[in-house]
Amino acid sequence: MEMSRSWQELGVVDTIYEDDHEEEEECFDSPTMSSSPVATSRSCSPPPSEAAWLAMPAALRNAALQWYVAFGSCKPDVIVRVQQHCFPLHRDPISSESRYLKRRLSESSDIAVDLPAGLTVDAFADAVASCYGAEVALSPANLAAAWAAADWLELCGEDGLARRAEDYYFQEVATDHGRAAAVLRSCTAFLGSDSEAAGAGAALLVRCLETLAASGGSDGSWLEDVAALPVEKFEVVVEAMRARFAHDHDLMYTIVDHYLEVSLAYKATTSQRKFSFEK
Repeated sequence: MEMSRSWQELGVVDTIYEDDHEEEEECFDSPTMSSSPVATSRSCSPPPSEAAWLAMPAALRNAALQWYVAFGSCKPDVIVRVQQHCFPLHRDPISSESRYLKRRLSESSDIAVDLPAGLTVDAFADAVASCYGAEVALSPANLAAAWAAADWLELCGEDGLARRAEDYYFQEVATDHGRAAAVLRSCTAFLGSDSEAAGAGAALLVRCLETLAASGGSDGSWLEDVAALPVEKFEVVVEAMRARFAHDHDLMYTIVDHYLEVSLAYKATTSQRKFSFEK
């Protein structure tokens, strides 16, 4: 089967439901997707089938196409909506790798997901692409996002993104304090107390703290990175440290003490400036 197979043969969209009012948004369905109230009531203004596929992030589009080439009789049979995006996907590969998507797709063939704070559409798309067997190129810049996405989606494959992210950490980050410092900083985006990815982000951050503390860090700036966290984010980190350092609290005490010192010094400086201004 050739990759030149026409876009129409992918069966992404065979019918566009048009409304009498042009300003109203349209929704699409796949011929192999079971109809449901959810599938016919959501809006996402889909373009024609070829454009719908072309609008998908490249990593996810290519992974889905390659999977389709290998299993040509299987057309997209579910829709996953993320923010303003509509992704026509295949139930089998994504539900077999992601426990989260399997649960959601057992309720409907057309679902909308709300990304955790800090997680981007591209990071989500990369994680779903990995369900199709795609290799996600990891780096210090995207490790935290891949780690958080794999945890949130509950990716369970033995050689899936979660395992590859952990392997990358041990091979490339745990042995290099420069990379560990970069990953630590990227983890802070996921630490909001209301983020479903906070636990995963904090767990990776704490691993980076271990690496930096053991190596002495590059210049000690990693302590300042943690000290700069807002209180609500620092509390998430403290909980992760308690879990990680259950039998050795020395590093946690060092970090907490430094955080308190910086916080008190900042408050003292702020009060002094306020007093000077009032005079």
